[in-house]
Amino acid sequence: MEQVKLFGVWGCPFSTRVEMALKLKGIEYDFVIEDMRNKSEELLKYNLITKKIPILGYRDIGATSSKALPMRGQGTEEADDELLTQLEILENEMKRNKLFKENRNKFLDIVGLYIIYWIPILQEAAGKDVFTRDKFPEIYNWADDILHCNIIKENLPNKEKMIALLRSLN
Repeated sequence: MEQVKLFGVWGCPFSTRVEMALKLKGIEYDFVIEDMRNKSEELLKYNLITKKIPILGYRDIGATSSKALPMRGQGTEEADDELLTQLEILENEMKRNKLFKENRNKFLDIVGLYIIYWIPILQEAAGKDVFTRDKFPEIYNWADDILHCNIIKENLPNKEKMIALLRSLN
């Protein structure tokens, strides 16, 4: 039987989300680490249009993953304000909606990992303090709960390595 291939990059939140979803569903796959400066012919075969990762490849069919919502003016005060506004909306919905906490599935958690795992890493690497437990206790409680799931915990990149990588890029 042909194997599903996941083309991605170490530490990429988008590749990690797809990897966790495959593991939660019990789908076997090969993880192909890509060098985005020198893309493989196989990656290009599956994704001729955007040439970005993550890509799921199976036989001659490639499926791309949607990206997180782009933020205007990333790294600026405008982006910080936009992030705060979005986090406040999520925080208020979590306070108001008990179903969000009681009957959620792990796929919502995987999508939320960008908020609860990568934003704190990005903040620390940039020396910012926008998203804190004091300001967003419901989101942080959700994070604490999600990060106890073994599949999620085992597949997150090392936080210190990610911070070092991000700092080296600046």
